[in-house]
Amino acid sequence: FILRQNLLLTIRFTEFYSFDRVRGELVRGVESGTPQRIFCNILDEAKSDRADDLEFSMRHMEELTSQLFIGKPQRMQASPDSPELDDALIYIAAVGERVSNVRESIASMQRVLNFSQTYVPHSWMKEEVLIIQSLRNDLTALSDEAAFFMNKLSFNLDATLGMINVEETKIMRV
Repeated sequence: FILRQNLLLTIRFTEFYSFDRVRGELVRGVESGTPQRIFCNILDEAKSDRADDLEFSMRHMEELTSQLFIGKPQRMQASPDSPELDDALIYIAAVGERVSNVRESIASMQRVLNFSQTYVPHSWMKEEVLIIQSLRNDLTALSDEAAFFMNKLSFNLDATLGMINVEETKIMRV
């Protein structure tokens, strides 16, 4: 981002849905078109996307946990029945990668907000400064939630590997 009094410039190598949604709001006249407000709206939309990604991952991990350990099969993308343990490992790795990307994105947005709050020009309206503070608080909460989720993922990985070990021990006994 390059943000000046009357200019907001972004350099991106791919399209982001949050930019498209904010652009749509501007076209419809829903939001103010000041560069500072657009900057805040883009970051707010990106934060919402990360929260949705985290919630999506949590829901899928809870389904896997239920299938593996509780024995209450629920609908799962990989298999409608109880998943095989090797499939569970692949699934845990995929969810872990997704959550890792969310955490990296959250950390990047926190750096942007920390920088912008440190160098906020006095010409910014008080409302944008409050939005930035609110976004920082929300991102801190999301970061904490992602860290908790990574611990839960680690537990599920350890438990799945333990179950594989038990299965291998049973085979060796036979």
